[in-house]
Parts: sequence; C-alpha cells; structure tokens
Amino acid sequence: MKKTEEQEKKPKPIKIVLIVIAILVVAFVIITTVALFSLVAILGSVGDDIKTYGDFRYIVIDNNSIRGDDSSKFVAIVDFSDSTLEEVEIPREIEGKTVRYVGFRVASADWFAVQYYRIECPNLKKIFVYDNIKTIHKNAFDDSLGIEMMYCSITSDIPSGGYPGLSKTYIYRSLYESMDEDTARKYCIGNVEFMNNYSDEVNGGYYRLDNVEGEEKISEPPKPEREGYEFMGWYTEPECINAWDFDISPEIKEDTQFRLYAKWRAL
Repeated sequence: MKKTEEQEKKPKPIKIVLIVIAILVVAFVIITTVALFSLVAILGSVGDDIKTYGDFRYIVIDNNSIRGDDSSKFVAIVDFSDSTLEEVEIPREIEGKTVRYVGFRVASADWFAVQYYRIECPNLKKIFVYDNIKTIHKNAFDDSLGIEMMYCSITSDIPSGGYPGLSKTYIYRSLYESMDEDTARKYCIGNVEFMNNYSDEVNGGYYRLDNVEGEEKISEPPKPEREGYEFMGWYTEPECINAWDFDISPEIKEDTQFRLYAKWRAL
C-alpha cells in the first residue's frame, strides 16, 4: 500500500524523541554553565575580608577583577563602624590604597544573583566625596533615607543621570554651569566653598564643598595638607585677615557662594 502525501510529511516518532532530547541537553548545559559561573562569582566575593579603619569598614579589591582601573588594588567602603554618624568624609586613601568605591557588588553574574554591600547608617545626613571615588553603587544606601552628598571635585567625570539613592547631590557652581541642561537638572549648587588658596592646579583651586541653610553652621573640614607648609586655619578672604569662627552661622545670599580660604605658614 502506498503512503499518502500527508503520511510522508508526518515526522517519525523516533525523530521527535531525538529532537526533544537534544533540546533538553542543550538547555541543561546552558543552565548548568550559568549556575556554575554565578556560584563561582558569589563565592569569590562573599568571602571578602572586611576590615575596619576608623569610622569605615572596607574590602580590598584586586585590579584583576575590575576592568579599566589603573591601580593594582583599591578600596571599596562597604559600611561604617559607627551607625550613629551624621556626617562622613570619605577618605582618599586607606592604608596606602586608593578608595574607589562606596558600596560594592557581590556577584558579577548580573542575570543570576547580584547582591550589594549596603551601608546601614540610619542617622547619616551628609556625605563628602572627592574625585578618587569612581562609583557609588545604586544600592549602597538602600537602608538610609535623606542623604545629601557633597561632590568635592571640579572634574566633569560625573554621572549624567545623577546618583540614585541619594536625596540631593551638590556640586561646585563652575562644574554645574559647564553641564548640559539635562545633566545639570540632576544636581544642586553648593553654597559653601573651601579654597586651598595656593594653586588653581589642585582641583581647580577648590578644597571642599558644603551647603548650609537657614541658621545651620558650617562643618569644619579635616585639615588640608601641603608639602613644606603648616595649615593655620580658615579665613574669609585670600589675604587671610579675618579667621572664620565655625561656632557661628554664615549669612549667605541666595544664588551666591560663601568662600573660606586656607592660610599657610612655610616651615
């Protein structure tokens, strides 16, 4: 008996079984590969040695795992040792290693099990960072609310979309005015500028940024350092005639910046 045309086109049961088996094998290989890759990534990070330095808890990251970094090792701040802190100044270095990250991703397999080190500091209101910080992870401050960041760098290497998780990010007026309109909309202008008062080549002459409102007082920053000189305090003019009293509140007009200048004495 001759087979009908419809019967000839109908696949044989054995072929269907082989196709199904092949699909299952391929799927198994893909899932297993992804799972193993993710597990290795997670295990390689979960065991990070968290160290303490002053107010900071941190991990040391090997450059081999971070593409595009110019140092062999750097530091990621992953928490603060004192959960009652209200203001934090992120250091440029810890034990000779550059601080590059605030918060850090645990796994590198984005599609499987990404987690982040989260900073738990419920009282934190203000954080000061400098141009050494490469990334502030979007999940770093998930457990905190209302944090304002002072971006104390004149460089334009700053995210066009702002910093997620932070209430406001303040920048220098000169940096703000150099941005396009869409980027500038993500930032605010700080109204207090500390000047290093000896060279425009160092961060454009700026040392630190702050922002105060109403009767709020200015926080005194850590003492700046200059080779061959001793720091003698902050003054209201470049000639360093009137020393600033940090126990009083400044009078700052709207849309203006209040500047303080470092005084130096040669050693």
